[in-house]
Amino acid sequence: MPVRTRQTGRAKCSPKKAAQGSSADDYILGPQLGSDGRDKAVYEARNPVGRVVAVAQFKKTKSVAKIRKEAEYQGRAASAGLAPAVLEVDTAQRRLVMELLPGGTLLALARSQGGVLSAKQQRGLVTLLKRLGTEASIVHNDCGNPSNFIADAMGELKVIDFGVAKELRSSQHPHSNLHAIRHLLYDVQQGLITHRVLRESPDILIREYELFVDSLAGRDGQTPQDTTPATAAKPVRAVSSGDEHRTEGEESRPRLTALAAQFAVAILGGGALLSVASIVGSRFFAEPESRWWSR
Repeated sequence: MPVRTRQTGRAKCSPKKAAQGSSADDYILGPQLGSDGRDKAVYEARNPVGRVVAVAQFKKTKSVAKIRKEAEYQGRAASAGLAPAVLEVDTAQRRLVMELLPGGTLLALARSQGGVLSAKQQRGLVTLLKRLGTEASIVHNDCGNPSNFIADAMGELKVIDFGVAKELRSSQHPHSNLHAIRHLLYDVQQGLITHRVLRESPDILIREYELFVDSLAGRDGQTPQDTTPATAAKPVRAVSSGDEHRTEGEESRPRLTALAAQFAVAILGGGALLSVASIVGSRFFAEPESRWWSR
């Protein structure tokens, strides 16, 4: 049974070991959970005391640099309030050990709805989540990939990828932390549901989005200085650096609204909107009144 073992938010760096094969390994590898087909394979594993974890095993020597970079990230992430999933960084064995979190990824969930969503709609959902993650400048370099999100039975989302992190920008951007993932996905859910009702008035949806983003950033009750809505047809440029802000004197906020409206109008439409909203929402979110994002 997979267990959650998040405690300190820090990873342990193993001392250099002599390569003695699997018989001297602390971990007993079980079934393979996934692979990139080139260098990395991820396995379920158990340590000597029976703790269930996931082990990412790298084949290539050049991967050591990436593993070292991940070790450096662990210390920075904990200080910024981001609890990493990585438990151990072992350059000698070329592996990373992480929590094996219960639940399923958003991508797997979308793909499991084959009778509800067409292949085009699945791709659209994945594209939207990636773009939203990029525009919010979340600190992990691969957090825009929905297959790197995993949720437990309580709907709490985690980042599970082993990749190298971006520089943290939590002091510069109100959404550059792990909680932004919950905010963004809730925003997607609300946007799709709302647009189902307000299909003919995308400007109203956009205005609601901006007010909602303001409330998530702790600006409840404040009147936005710029209330002119964008248009759903306006192209949205993905921002990866987190440096794009409004002009001096204006609030900075992710421009997520027009993108979601475009997605709802161009890719989905009709009865599919509520289906997608339920896929994104029912398994991963509590009711808005519960304020799950502040837990």
